[in-house]
Amino acid sequence: MIIRCEHREIVLVTQPDHAHFSAEVLRLFRVPELADHPRRQAVLRAVRLHDNGWRETDAAPRIDPTSGMPLAFTEVDPLLRAEIWRRGILRYRNEDPYVALLVLRHGRALHPEPRGPLADLLDELEEVSEEWREDAAVTADEVEADYPWLALGDLISLAAAHHWTAPRSAHGRTVAWHDERLRIDPFPLAGVTRFHLAARTVPRRRYDSDRDFAVTLAMAPWQRLEVRVAPPP
Repeated sequence: MIIRCEHREIVLVTQPDHAHFSAEVLRLFRVPELADHPRRQAVLRAVRLHDNGWRETDAAPRIDPTSGMPLAFTEVDPLLRAEIWRRGILRYRNEDPYVALLVLRHGRALHPEPRGPLADLLDELEEVSEEWREDAAVTADEVEADYPWLALGDLISLAAAHHWTAPRSAHGRTVAWHDERLRIDPFPLAGVTRFHLAARTVPRRRYDSDRDFAVTLAMAPWQRLEVRVAPPP
């Protein structure tokens, strides 16, 4: 779960919804490197599904018993994190091994020095990834060349969900939240474009238990938060 704390409320975005937003933005990129990419549709699908392992976890979110606040995706314990990545990488292994390959590459990028169960998992799956590449008809170099699009889409969506004002960069572009708009430099779209990010909002308070938070979240209506993507000011 992606969490943004406001003055009196908490804005929550599920990881799968964040990933869907990532792909929606990349889909409208007007740059030849992506528009004419021979695997464009495969790349966009992998971006859209890159956080699929969080489906089950975000459906039953937990709180930190010390703070009483919902746990952000960066705060889950090592065993759960390894299980999330196992699901996310293997769910599409047979149906679409290319997705599995890019999600595995994403796991490596986010955890350059993994430890414990996650390190064991990534090493285990890396050992069989050659078979996946054969099934997907891609080379290791092609996976490496394609991954930066996922990294960029991930950054764009995280910046939108968190309202990150400090500039951050990926794949040759800088992203930041400024003046109620998401700014991308160099700007890749045809013009200022309006997107929507699925989210729910709950009161910013201490929650007594997972059940307390789950009941409150279940009663919170879904919202479509407007995100305007624009050039730098």
